[in-house]
Amino acid sequence: MRSRQDNAFDLLRLVGAVGVVAQHSWVLAGSGDPMGPFKGVSLMVDAFFAASGYLITSSWLADPSARRFGLRRALRIYPAYAVVIVLAALVVGPLATDLSPGAYFGNPLTWEYLGKNLLILPMTYDLPGVFTGNPLPLVVNGSLWSLRLEMICYVLVALLGLARLVNLRVVSVLLVAMVTITVLVHATGHPGVLVPHLLLGSHAEQISLFL
Repeated sequence: MRSRQDNAFDLLRLVGAVGVVAQHSWVLAGSGDPMGPFKGVSLMVDAFFAASGYLITSSWLADPSARRFGLRRALRIYPAYAVVIVLAALVVGPLATDLSPGAYFGNPLTWEYLGKNLLILPMTYDLPGVFTGNPLPLVVNGSLWSLRLEMICYVLVALLGLARLVNLRVVSVLLVAMVTITVLVHATGHPGVLVPHLLLGSHAEQISLFL
């Protein structure tokens, strides 16, 4: 009998996560997508979300407890995430900023970056005077949006699970809705708003893959 761990999902998620960071870095440096017409950033993000959809839902079905589910997700992601945010704001920022240390630490944007990103919702990407000369100026760790969206998907699984709606019919309806929105976004070129202050219509693509 095959073990539950006898699969390549973890490898797929690892490749996807590394690819997201590497290729976002390429784009943020103003060099465009290194995979050109293949849209590598989207491909890597989609692969990551597809694998997570299977694994995270499997985790809920194996132990449908909102408390334990949330605790596992938090322990897996948040400690390392918090370290990255703190290092960016309090170590990388002071070293890379065009401002003096006093002006940097006295700027409310520094503490806004720290506070908002530690809360995850909402997020902010700029630190005062940091990376002002980059092709995309003032963007610090632009890949964070995908982690926020991933955690929103975790909450979706928990809510569906608590409502006992993790089944083929409900997921299929949600999938059709998200695919429809994705098609409309690609057809019109307008991201729109899926959930005010939370999700854009363009996020429907990743949610579709997760579903």
